[in-house]
Amino acid sequence: MSLTFDLSAPELTAEEITTLKDSESVNHALRMFLELVGQEVKKNLTRGSSGRS
Repeated sequence: MSLTFDLSAPELTAEEITTLKDSESVNHALRMFLELVGQEVKKNLTRGSSGRS
């Protein structure tokens, strides 16, 4: 089983940059992103351990 991740950083739009203007907002967005990544990893690991591909 192999897992691959595309960790390339998407470009932010002007609206997103304006929205994420302080470190608290940036940290919150990063925490949400890491939570989603963790969920995807867990799903992929569960899928891989069940014998499905």
